[in-house]
Amino acid sequence: MKVLRWLLGTLLLAGVLLQPAVGSAVVLGQIDTFQVPVQVPPLDPLQNWDAGLGGIVPPFPPVVITDGGPGGLGDHYMQITGIGGLPNPGSKISVVNRNLQWAGNYLAAGVNVITLSLKNTGANPLVVRLAIGDVAVGSLPPLNIAVTNDSVVLPVGGGWVSATFHLSPSRMAAARGKVQTALTNAGELRIMHNPNPTFPPPTAAGQLGVDNVKASAAVTVGWIDTFQYGTLQNWDAGLGGIEPPFPPEIIPGGGPGGAGDAFMQITGLGGTSNPGSRLSVVNRNAQWSGNYLAAGVNFITMSLKNTGPSDLVVRVMIGDVAAAGSNIPLNIAVSKDSVVLPAGGGWVAATFNITPSRLAAARGNVATAVATALSNAGELRVIHNLTATYPPPTIIGRLAVDNIHAERRSGLPYLPLLLLDD
Repeated sequence: MKVLRWLLGTLLLAGVLLQPAVGSAVVLGQIDTFQVPVQVPPLDPLQNWDAGLGGIVPPFPPVVITDGGPGGLGDHYMQITGIGGLPNPGSKISVVNRNLQWAGNYLAAGVNVITLSLKNTGANPLVVRLAIGDVAVGSLPPLNIAVTNDSVVLPVGGGWVSATFHLSPSRMAAARGKVQTALTNAGELRIMHNPNPTFPPPTAAGQLGVDNVKASAAVTVGWIDTFQYGTLQNWDAGLGGIEPPFPPEIIPGGGPGGAGDAFMQITGLGGTSNPGSRLSVVNRNAQWSGNYLAAGVNFITMSLKNTGPSDLVVRVMIGDVAAAGSNIPLNIAVSKDSVVLPAGGGWVAATFNITPSRLAAARGNVATAVATALSNAGELRVIHNLTATYPPPTIIGRLAVDNIHAERRSGLPYLPLLLLDD
């Protein structure tokens, strides 16, 4: 046991020393509410949003309206104006936040959704999209621009609408360069009227109210955690805020893709049921939470490798939102599918079918626990467990994980209904 602890500690130290330093400004959960008092400089009521082009202020720049937001009386919001005509400053309905709180690496941060409140406050119908551009080199526009395939249609005279835009690479269009590059090296976020996922947007006359711009995360088809950005992408093994002796780590090379392919490694120390005694890693209230049924995610695939001394049996677990004051979800579903990994084996492509019939109720009402966990998921967990139960047993071992991918595969009973709203 002492030898194993020494060896694991040595590997952990090496992994930390070799791990690349990656900075990221965008943070999961950040929100722009525009509630900063308008009359108090130097605080910026617009929270760094701007419509200037190359330092040229448009005729009607963005303004903060101090009443009438989605929260009602006293709720501030940002209003942007386009005057149409020739493509000059102010001719488009577009606002940008550049090189500040919305810059950074969206994939590393696990930010795959942006939600916001929108209202058409003008005289013409609008179609709103988001655009993310990378850091421009010596000129604007950015070299790589990704535009959301998601759009929100706002008729004239409508009220406030809660809008959701998916930022997974598969859910965005490359308007210039590459989507992946824009998301990993973002320099700006833009809110704009554009009927098509293109850039630049067309000129248009109108007004748009914007509020509660929030960096969010939810399970979405096509999302993949590759661990190539020097972060754990919101995966953790802590229990109630207590870190285990050997927390999950990023190994910068040797993944299924070869020498430069990073992966996540988790460690179990066995013994009594304490933090770190099990082989278990969790992504909680981040990109793997949400409604799996509504999203149409019915398979999770990943690459797995046994890097420890014990044979392993790997499953996935989905739990709903935990009860107040507890880290244990009220309803837990564990995959009946499992992957056997003998000690000393290589990388294995693992597939877990998470349709309701392929999951077992490990906590909650047997008749409803699986559906509740899938429709109100608060966490996804990768575990070693011989059976489809929870909690998993303690074990001495190590597990390497890479390329955790949310997929939708056709031919399953509940999918045709969901595709109508996709």
